[in-house]
Amino acid sequence: MKLEKKKVKVTYGPSLLTRNSAVMIEYEKSIFDGNFNISINELKKIPNLHPKLNNVSRSLGEVRNVHDLLPVLVDTLHDIGSSVESKSGVIELAEDRFILYVEYCFVRRSIFALNAAILIVRAIKTPLEVPPEKLATQIKMFVDNVARLAIGNIVQSIIMKAKEHRIPKYLLLNETVYNSFGQGKNAKIMYSSISEYDSYIGHNLQDSKAMTNETLINICYPTSEQVMVQTIEQCH
Repeated sequence: MKLEKKKVKVTYGPSLLTRNSAVMIEYEKSIFDGNFNISINELKKIPNLHPKLNNVSRSLGEVRNVHDLLPVLVDTLHDIGSSVESKSGVIELAEDRFILYVEYCFVRRSIFALNAAILIVRAIKTPLEVPPEKLATQIKMFVDNVARLAIGNIVQSIIMKAKEHRIPKYLLLNETVYNSFGQGKNAKIMYSSISEYDSYIGHNLQDSKAMTNETLINICYPTSEQVMVQTIEQCH
């Protein structure tokens, strides 16, 4: 079984460019052996793929095909550690081509979750009781990373309260938990449980030109292109 790398797309909204903060991955019928149907016997294989998937069985009652199963898996993975309320689903692009998406709190974690979900479905659809070793290893790696990057209870509580009170939340930096709550001059920046009033945030943002550049891009501020080079020769 060839495990080609699936292309992941990330949107950084809500902003001038897009409304949603979502991670998306495209899939087609061919990667599931040309069949989107899911049998009961295939569903029974899921808990055996990783200990963190033991709780998924309670959410499989309405699953009839791959499109039903993938969002259930993504939500189950996001619930590892501190439970995270997330919106996931499937969009049809064309015949036999679909997009699996999830609105994210931490983009890297959601990327791992989407990749894990795709590989889990591929694993249960193989005729073997135990998936090929390479496939099983990749699933373990992705699920372990989802668990490792689970956000803490404090951050989760702040995010849920912001959502409850309809306060806009922006992810400032792709690979961190720097969040901006609110808009304009009244917006507040937080890193985990530390607010913008702590010098730690300002020091971290200003200490790295690459990090500052990424922050400006993510809030749609006109920013010059920046490239990280490793050698003197690359500067020419």
